[in-house]
This record gives sequence, C-alpha cells and structure tokens, in this order.
Amino acid sequence: MNKRNRNCALWLLVGGALLILALGQRELRAQTNAADVIATIQFSNGQNLLAADFSEPIAIQPSEAASITIQVDPNHAGEPIALETLDGGQISNASTTVSDDGFVTFRFQATPNAGQNRVVLRHGAQTLRLQFWVLSSQNQNPPVITPSNPEG
Repeated sequence: MNKRNRNCALWLLVGGALLILALGQRELRAQTNAADVIATIQFSNGQNLLAADFSEPIAIQPSEAASITIQVDPNHAGEPIALETLDGGQISNASTTVSDDGFVTFRFQATPNAGQNRVVLRHGAQTLRLQFWVLSSQNQNPPVITPSNPEG
C-alpha cells in the first residue's frame, strides 16, 4: 500500500470513529433528556418522586417495590412499549401500550444487593433509562435523588 492509500485509509478510519461517537452521543441524549417525559415513582413508604432528568440515579432500598408511572405525549396513545431490566430486579404489572392519556405504568422491585438497577423503556425510536441505585447500609453510595432530596 502506498503512502497516499494509507493516508486515505487513516482518514476513513478517523471519520468513521467520529461518526460512531456522534451517533452514540445522539442516542445518549435520547436516553437521558427525553423531551416532555416525566416519571412519577411511588415508593413503598408512600413517598413520591417526580423525575424529568433521567441521568440522575434514584435511591431505592434493597428489595423495595415501587410503582412507576411515566407520562409521554398522549399523541402516542395505543403505541406498543417494551420494558426490561438491565442489572436485575423485577418488573410486574407493566403496560404493553401507551394509555389514552399518555401513561405507561409498571411496578419495579429492586434487587436485595446494593448497586445499580436500570430499567429501560423502549417506545418507537425512543429509549428511556431509569437508573435506580439500591442503597448500601455501609454508606458506599453515589449521589442519588430521593423524595426528600430531588435535586441530588
């Protein structure tokens, strides 16, 4: 391979890497800054937390079950949704479509072990990721949002 071909190949690799990074950043924004989406988390003690910034970890107790309602644009009523956990925990009583009022509801039970428990909701081309943090009794926890500290 001559020098000109090597330079061309190098620029193609660099350009491809930049394109991948740019697309990855766009996907990350779609996951964390979804416009007009609000989650209401009702914890087992009756406290509620409203979350519009999906990038902040949400504190949850080990094995705690919480009811979650996510409000999306009602124009998406009837459209299918998919929910899954990435790090453990269980989802139950989950909506399979967006309600007429634009709501998706489900129950999430955290793992008994401290650490990250993510829940992913896929709706069309949009991906939302709720990031729960199961609290450690040894206070080895990152900054988290709670009903009493919704700003983190």
